[in-house]
Amino acid sequence: MKKLYKILKAKYKFVAPEKKKILFFDTVQVLLFTKLFKFNKKNYTSVDTRLEQINLFIFFKTVIKSIFLNKKLSNLLFNYYLEYIKYVKPKVVITLIDNNVLFYKFKNYLPHTKFLSVQFGHRTEHRDLLTVIKKLKLSKKYLKSDIYFTFNKAYGNLISKYINCKAITIGSIKNNFIPIQ
Repeated sequence: MKKLYKILKAKYKFVAPEKKKILFFDTVQVLLFTKLFKFNKKNYTSVDTRLEQINLFIFFKTVIKSIFLNKKLSNLLFNYYLEYIKYVKPKVVITLIDNNVLFYKFKNYLPHTKFLSVQFGHRTEHRDLLTVIKKLKLSKKYLKSDIYFTFNKAYGNLISKYINCKAITIGSIKNNFIPIQ
């Protein structure tokens, strides 16, 4: 019921998304990230994962495919994001919201696309991504990211037990750009 309310409140986009080299999975932190790393706006776009904006072209395409392919409508949100990624045809999909478990399922459907996760917040084993993975009994063979950039080696080692990925320690991106006094 809560998701239906969000969908009804959302802004709607009627035109198909543009093809881009890079797609950000979620819009949070994208401006900061692209500014810090001097991304060219022509090369990237993002998909809103909080149901604040819905692309109706992709939404209707997803619903029609779901009906004709007898896919469960309960997976509509996942299928919408997957269809969005397929349509944009990015070489790389980046998430700065690394605790969204849906992100780690896309690689199974798009093996030639690179998926990168960037840890932007503190993570714990309790009430976070790992809790969801354990609760849903998700297998490492179904959760994948090509590279998972983490705050520290300990978390990288831990997350590698649950998500099939190459964990690389980079520290906090926000903190890395603050000069040491």
